[in-house]
Amino acid sequence: MEELLKEKLWFYIIHNNPDLMFTLQEDYSVLDYLNEKINSVKSILNDMLSDGTPKYIIEEMDMQTKSREKVKLHFCN
Repeated sequence: MEELLKEKLWFYIIHNNPDLMFTLQEDYSVLDYLNEKINSVKSILNDMLSDGTPKYIIEEMDMQTKSREKVKLHFCN
């Protein structure tokens, strides 16, 4: 599940935040960034998985979080 979320996060970054994508690639820090983001929600992810939450719901919540972050970044710039 973690690998799937990392792939989806990277896909999201590529299509919605190319500046971040280029910065991460320049610094060779793509994996560090993705791991940091996944680790920040790992306890919630584990709780949801152990509670039997369907994966599609977890993925949807992940996308909602990404959307909120994008809005926050937009208004901060």
